[in-house]
Amino acid sequence: LAENLLKSGKDGLFEEIANLGFDKNLVLRILSDAKNLGVADKIVLEVFRKVDKRISKEALYNALETAAKGGKVSIQKSLSDQELRKIIKEVISKNKDALQKNNPLGILMGEVMKEVRGRVDGNKIVEILKEEMK
Repeated sequence: LAENLLKSGKDGLFEEIANLGFDKNLVLRILSDAKNLGVADKIVLEVFRKVDKRISKEALYNALETAAKGGKVSIQKSLSDQELRKIIKEVISKNKDALQKNNPLGILMGEVMKEVRGRVDGNKIVEILKEEMK
């Protein structure tokens, strides 16, 4: 991916976005996919400038796909850790039986993902779920 980025001349765009504080691997993947979607560099940069650093990869892809179809760039608001923790507590409360099953983390993760719909990175959900399951 990095080699393709250099060949495409998008290394300057990569640096500009990475300097906004985003994970370099995420930026690399998004830039590669944006090229395949036919999204202009200007739109990609606009999306990254508008989003919270905590936004999920899925929400970034949704924004790029919308932009690729000529739609307005709209960004789902990320949830704060406090908002996420509240949702997780509610999900655990509604699904207490899942705690007794073989894969409670996976079951609860699925339920939380339905609630947050791409507004939070999955790693953050797992982190807080593990804390709340103790």
